[in-house]
Amino acid sequence: MYHQDLLEYQERVTALRLACSNEVIFNNSHSHAAVLIENLFLTAQDNVRILCSNLNNDVYGSESVIKAAEYFLLQQTASGQKPQLHIIIESGSITADNNDFLKTFGAWANVSVKHCASPAPTPFQSSKFNFMVSDEIAYRFEEDRDTPSAIACFNSPKSGRNLCIYFDDLSSHLPN
Repeated sequence: MYHQDLLEYQERVTALRLACSNEVIFNNSHSHAAVLIENLFLTAQDNVRILCSNLNNDVYGSESVIKAAEYFLLQQTASGQKPQLHIIIESGSITADNNDFLKTFGAWANVSVKHCASPAPTPFQSSKFNFMVSDEIAYRFEEDRDTPSAIACFNSPKSGRNLCIYFDDLSSHLPN
């Protein structure tokens, strides 16, 4: 039954992505999170931003997410540039040695990874959430980083832009 439920979820998420739908979709498991993140990489053309506590290996290390991220990173943007992936990890213990996603992409020229030491810079100390934004339009937002429950949308420019502003502001407070 679980496998069938996951296949139905994958089909629904893919349909929403292809329709560039503004419908909000929910997820409540690591496997659902991987489906959403895979589709966020597949919809992205220019940039992806990820703010996370630990770049969960069960999610970001899944084969489908790795393949989708590679697809995204190898394409050309409309301006002929390579797309950009920016990651902020709030745990300093996550490295290429213990994370499959970072092992695969951490050294790529169009990937930047910053670690946010604890405590975070003052304006960001109270954040307890994770998110991923594709092209400032599509996003997945996890309100409580301790659970995989999240909402996502493939066409929400206002929410996507607000998450990007937060990410860029936090990034500007971190060392390169």
